[in-house]
Amino acid sequence: VTLAVNNTNKSIFNIYPNPVTDVINILSDKNLSTVCIYDAAGRIALQSSNNTINVENLAKGTYIVSIKYADGSVETKKILKK
Repeated sequence: VTLAVNNTNKSIFNIYPNPVTDVINILSDKNLSTVCIYDAAGRIALQSSNNTINVENLAKGTYIVSIKYADGSVETKKILKK
């Protein structure tokens, strides 16, 4: 009996620096379609299609970065804005 989970659809992606003060960079092995940054209330704070996003105008706090890829898959990560 195999108990492992084969997760072949996951991409390799990283958001740096985290915590962030002014600009976040997104490194991914898949093509990005849309990047949405959500605040704690679930509202879209920023939306972009670039790998580099200026977040200096966001208030300090925790945000969720949701990345939608060209193939339709979605991944999320938390970031901390200083």
